[in-house]
Amino acid sequence: MYGSETALAETFRDTASLFEAGADYQIVKKSILGSMELGDLAFMAKALDNADIYKKALIVPVSHELWQTYGSSLHKNEFVVYYLSKIKDTNIGVLIIEEQPTTFRLEFRSRDVTFNVAKLAVTLGGGGHKNAAGATLRNMSMQEAIQAVKNLL
Repeated sequence: MYGSETALAETFRDTASLFEAGADYQIVKKSILGSMELGDLAFMAKALDNADIYKKALIVPVSHELWQTYGSSLHKNEFVVYYLSKIKDTNIGVLIIEEQPTTFRLEFRSRDVTFNVAKLAVTLGGGGHKNAAGATLRNMSMQEAIQAVKNLL
């Protein structure tokens, strides 16, 4: 995505090529940056109902029931993850999704370029980049998954 540090020069060259070939700016903008399903927004609202700030980290737990109710689409996940790193007075955001009972996918996003979330993910057996990383936790409850994240901070 354009707002991330990992947007490569190639992304911008490709975008320039689209416009040079006659692509309509408004259509591209709506398609890439300005389009959201109502269900995705509802999912975000429900997910954020359970959000908590702990040591400058926004932690957003998403139960298996919520994940299933709104559809286990990675598209829905992307909207929440995108906003995780934008919350004022936080350095990182962590989305904890209970994909299956006792199995959690963690998504880390850094707001602060000096905070390397990949190091957190690696500690939990995952990986990623400085500003975006992930890991999977198994055989635990949501509270244990939240505590595992808090223990890293």
